[in-house]
Amino acid sequence: MLDDFGLLIQWGNNSTKGIFDEEERVDLDDSGTQVVIRESVLIVTAEDFESGAELYGLAVDDAIMVDGVDYEIRDINLIDDGAFKRLVVAPA
Repeated sequence: MLDDFGLLIQWGNNSTKGIFDEEERVDLDDSGTQVVIRESVLIVTAEDFESGAELYGLAVDDAIMVDGVDYEIRDINLIDDGAFKRLVVAPA
């Protein structure tokens, strides 16, 4: 589904394509002040996580490579109806 415009994602010997983006969200710091947090996110199909698929078994704290750059998974969430997953990543 993302083959035409996604970036190459590599995890061990497995590879797939995903959309890499920067997102901002508002959160509260320890003092209760609102702060804007910028996160790097990777959007992949949920099919990539099914048994036997490219990202099956990928978990928080795992290392991946996106378009030749190393990242670590910080969070994994379903998006809307569950057809896609949102991976929050940070530079390794």
